[in-house]
Amino acid sequence: MRARLRPSPGGSSRSWARFFVGRLLQVTGLMLTLVAATAFFGTPSTTAMLRLMLVGVVVFIPGWLLARRSDRGGTAQDGPGASTRSDAGRTPGRPGGGAL
Repeated sequence: MRARLRPSPGGSSRSWARFFVGRLLQVTGLMLTLVAATAFFGTPSTTAMLRLMLVGVVVFIPGWLLARRSDRGGTAQDGPGASTRSDAGRTPGRPGGGAL
């Protein structure tokens, strides 16, 4: 499985903006979750920690959906050269592919 780290070249400026807004929301959500986990560590206020973590997740998920939109070219699962390369018959996790 491949993760798209940046939009495909040739995408429109609207696609790039959507991608970077999505990434910003993802980072913000992750930071909120990290702050919640560290700020409330060892305290009896579990409810406050869970609420702040929920806010982080609610911010992260729309960012994830925005950043993985496939209208920048290709699909969300395609890598940079996936359309020119065939991985048919390859065993996942084995560089040479094939059977044992």
